[in-house]
Amino acid sequence: MSYQWQLNGTNLPGATMPWLVIPCVQTDQLGYYTVRVSNVLATVISKRARLTIPGQVDSIPMSLGHVVRGVDGLMQFDLQCDTDVPVQIQTTTNFIQWTTLVTFTNASGSRRFSDPYTNLPYQFYRGLIE
Repeated sequence: MSYQWQLNGTNLPGATMPWLVIPCVQTDQLGYYTVRVSNVLATVISKRARLTIPGQVDSIPMSLGHVVRGVDGLMQFDLQCDTDVPVQIQTTTNFIQWTTLVTFTNASGSRRFSDPYTNLPYQFYRGLIE
């Protein structure tokens, strides 16, 4: 069997053992770790494990751009966040009851959204990291 550890989807050079040891964790080592395990029959990638430092403010930067009504009448906005991060976009008209529009894993760092509910007098959006 062969192993390759990854941080945020990028191979870690020399990290090819069945285990990964990170002495003296630095902030640039925080994020999502996976391991790709291969043999002659198949390759699998583990579920992601998030490494954080206790007591440190831990956030993944995300921003939703200004919401505009497109020429097609759809409400549109852009999302910017780290790649390979599971994101949920929600909407509300009252800040109490939120409805999920879409859940996805951001593969490119940015994404444009269009919401077809245009008959409301106002609407608010938020993005959540899962």
